[in-house]
Amino acid sequence: MPSRLASECREQCERALRFLDASQRPNARLRMRLQIVLGCALFHTLGSQHEAETVLTEALDAAEALGNEDAEAQALSVLSEVYINRGDYLRAQTAAVRIRQIAYQIGDPLNAAIADGRMGLRLLTSGRLSEARRALDHVIQTLRSREAHSRPLWRQFLDQVQARVALSRLLWLQGFAESARREAQLCCDEAKGAPDQLEFCRVIYYGIGRIAAMIGDFAVATDAIAQLTEVATSVNAPFWVTAGQFLRGKLLVERREFAEGLTQLREAFGKCEQTGWRLSYPEFMGSLALALAGVGRLNDAHDAASRALASAGGPEDGQSWYVPELLRIKAEIKLRQSTRQRGVAADRLEQAATMALEQGALTWELRIALSLARLRAAQNRHGEARQILAPVYGRFTEGSETSDLRAAKALLDELER
Repeated sequence: MPSRLASECREQCERALRFLDASQRPNARLRMRLQIVLGCALFHTLGSQHEAETVLTEALDAAEALGNEDAEAQALSVLSEVYINRGDYLRAQTAAVRIRQIAYQIGDPLNAAIADGRMGLRLLTSGRLSEARRALDHVIQTLRSREAHSRPLWRQFLDQVQARVALSRLLWLQGFAESARREAQLCCDEAKGAPDQLEFCRVIYYGIGRIAAMIGDFAVATDAIAQLTEVATSVNAPFWVTAGQFLRGKLLVERREFAEGLTQLREAFGKCEQTGWRLSYPEFMGSLALALAGVGRLNDAHDAASRALASAGGPEDGQSWYVPELLRIKAEIKLRQSTRQRGVAADRLEQAATMALEQGALTWELRIALSLARLRAAQNRHGEARQILAPVYGRFTEGSETSDLRAAKALLDELER
C-alpha cells in the first residue's frame, strides 16, 4: 500500500471486497490479499480496530485453508500490530511466535529475523531488558549480514531500522542516554528517505520523538514531532497524526506546560476511545496524571495514575517496562495530596526501586532515587538522602547533560552544602 494513498487504498479495498461479495465467482485468493491490505489501511487511518481484526482474521483463515504460509505470515504480522496498539500484548506475542514458526517452516531466515525482532520488542516491553538487548543485537546483526531486500507491506514494522529504534529505547532505559539519542537520530535520518513515509512515522514515534523529550532535549523533540505530524497529515494517516498528538502532549508535560499538555492528551485519548485503539496507554496515561497534578487536580491525577497502572498488566501480558515510572508518579502525587502520605509514598518508591533494579532500568532507578532523596531531604534526613541518590548517580557513564542527571547533581550539591 503506497503511503501517499492510505485513505484511498482503504476505500478501494472496501469497494473491491463489496464487488467480490456480489460476484457470482468469488476469488478466495484475491479476497484474502485485499483483506490483508485493508486491515493495514484501517490501522493507518485510525479505522475501527474491531473491523481491522475481523478482516485480518478472515484473511488468516483463508491463508490457512489455501495452505499459503507466506500470506498467513503477512496477515499475522499486521494482526499483531493491531493487537499491540489496542493493548492486547499477549495475543500480539502469540502472533509473533507463529510468524517465527512459519518462517522456519518455509525456510525464510530474513522473515525469521524480523519475527525474532518482534519477540525482542516484546521482551523490552515486558521489562526483561537484558534478554531484549541480546535478542535485538542478534536481529540487527542478522539483518545487516543479508543482501539488500525488498520491503513488502507486512515487513515494514520491524526490519533493521525498527529493531534499532527498539534498541535505542532500551539503551535509554539502561542509562545510556547519549547512545540512545544518537541511534534514534540515525534511524530517523535513514528513514527520512524511505519510499514509504509510514515507516518514517513509526521511526519517529518509537524513537527520537520519545527519547529526546525524556532526556530533556526539547528542541529536537519538538522538531521530530512536527515532522511526524506533517508527514502523517500529508499521507492522510490519522493513526500517526494521533500518535504525534500523544507525543506532543507528553513533551508539553515534560516542559511543565501542564495545561496545554492536558488539552493535547485528552484530545488524543478521545480520538482513541472512539475507535478502540490504545496507543502506549500506560505511558501516556501516566503523562495525563502528571498534567492533572500540574494543574492542581490531584484526586483526578491519582485516579489517572491508578488507571495507568491497571492498564499496564503483568510481566507476560502487559507493559511492565513502564511500571516503575508509574509507581513513582503515583507516589509523587500522594506526597502532594498530603504530608501524611509520606510513609505510603516511601513504600511505593521502594517497590518501584526494586522493580527497576530487577529490570536493569538504570534511568528509572535514578528518577526513583531522586524522588526518594527529595522526600528524605524534606524530612531533614540529608545524610540518608545522599546515601540513596549518590550510588545510583555514580553508576552512569554518559548523559551528564540530560535533565535527570542535571537534577540529580543539583540535589547532591545541595545536600553536600
